[in-house]
Amino acid sequence: MDFEVPLLNENDGNIEKAEACTKELENVRIQTTTWLIFFELNICSMLRRKHEEAKELLVRAIVTNNSLLMLDHPLYEEKISFLCGHPRLAGASLSKKYDA
Repeated sequence: MDFEVPLLNENDGNIEKAEACTKELENVRIQTTTWLIFFELNICSMLRRKHEEAKELLVRAIVTNNSLLMLDHPLYEEKISFLCGHPRLAGASLSKKYDA
């Protein structure tokens, strides 16, 4: 019995196709990796900006809170009442905790 191997030429074509597919997949992998790195850098940059914004908001909230606490002091309450033209804001006290 003679065994002929006519598939040798087809195998060469298959090998070339496989190599072309491998190169294509490698290019896709490189592009995907590049895109992911770019995406991660954008997210890190955005998170840094948001962190800075959050710190600024925290400082503004603390300053506002301190200002409101100062307004609740009896000395400032009297000045506010005087400037508004209301004697002790018509009897209402802003700082009941200081009235005793």
